[in-house]
Amino acid sequence: MWADKSVLTELRSAFSHYDEKDIESGLNKSLDLYVKLARGVASKLGYQYPSKAENFVRRLAEVNFHRGI
Repeated sequence: MWADKSVLTELRSAFSHYDEKDIESGLNKSLDLYVKLARGVASKLGYQYPSKAENFVRRLAEVNFHRGI
């Protein structure tokens, strides 16, 4: 298997249909999955996870999503 079973399960919900609420949900699930994987990689490699960058991206995505961009 190319990825952990839990990652594959989460990945299934990261894609959306053409519906505003579903698109927003897919975006948030994609961000959540990316964060989970990035934190794991950072931890294993001894790097500090860039939480400020994550918070910035989440705010940017939320603001732009609700502005229709």
